Amino acid sequence: MFLFSVSQTIYKALTLFSNGAFEMSDSEKMNALDFVINVLREHEKNLDILISKLEEIVSELPVAIREISEIREKSKEEEKAPAPAPAAMICESKGERISKAPVKIICDDWGDFKEACRRAEIISFHQNETLSIKALQGNIIYEYRELIPIRVENMRCGISVRSQTFLDPAEVKRIIARELNLPENKIIKGEIQFSK
Repeated sequence: MFLFSVSQTIYKALTLFSNGAFEMSDSEKMNALDFVINVLREHEKNLDILISKLEEIVSELPVAIREISEIREKSKEEEKAPAPAPAAMICESKGERISKAPVKIICDDWGDFKEACRRAEIISFHQNETLSIKALQGNIIYEYRELIPIRVENMRCGISVRSQTFLDPAEVKRIIARELNLPENKIIKGEIQFSK
């Protein structure tokens, strides 16, 4: 815009000079022409600087576009990735790193327990008059309890009871593995507890 206004001013001045509207000596005319030429040279230098900066920006565009694409892909992958287990979650509080408190959930329904424990890290079971099955997932312990019946029948969790005695641990392990669709090596006879 500025260049356009300068060129208009120069054009008007040259028109006035050629029409003889101004009586100027030859040296004054030469000085005026030198001034105009210097202004044009200065604008040419500024344009060269702007063009070189523009060329630099344009040459860096493919790199910037690739980086933006990589960032977008990474964010899409992070959105698709499953959330980390609660034990691995860390909270930021006033610059301090603190881990979340452990949680224990007792399920009354076998179906709810099965659904909650699909990706359990380890399962434990123990028995007395009640069969207790616990699953560790992150920092959450899910627990299912069922009273062992006195007479011959099947428990809701699928285990057959012949009499109220201790259940066969190998059979309990096999049935829990089948019910929860987990390998038997993830199931132990014992207890899962959080340390105090």
